[in-house]
Amino acid sequence: MFKKDAVVKSKTGLHARPGSMVAEKAMNFDSEISLVFGDKKVDAKEVLDVVTSNINCGDKVSIEAEGPDEEQAVLELVELIETME
Repeated sequence: MFKKDAVVKSKTGLHARPGSMVAEKAMNFDSEISLVFGDKKVDAKEVLDVVTSNINCGDKVSIEAEGPDEEQAVLELVELIETME
């Protein structure tokens, strides 16, 4: 398992468009990928799970992945989350 934290930069958090962009990016990988926020752990490939997770601007979220491309998946999702405005 590979994991790393990211700080959400999008002004709308991971709702609607930013959340769907995260899920879409996650679907490009074979690894199982989760977003961990507080006491919640959601499947990063499920748009509805991501957009309803109540992750807001400035929140720190952990991205965890397990599988053949876990490190690449986590690093690309961290970059996406931290560069969305």
